Amino acid sequence: MELTDADLGSASRGNIAAEKRVIETHKLNIMNKNQMAGHSGV
Repeated sequence: MELTDADLGSASRGNIAAEKRVIETHKLNIMNKNQMAGHSGV
């Protein structure tokens, strides 16, 4: 089974979307940790 350019394109778009979700989640986790640290006076 050969992959066409369209197949490869949709696969890479899916990967990019997944990576963006991971990055956004990571940013939120960092922000939450910073808020916790701020509230505890550290």
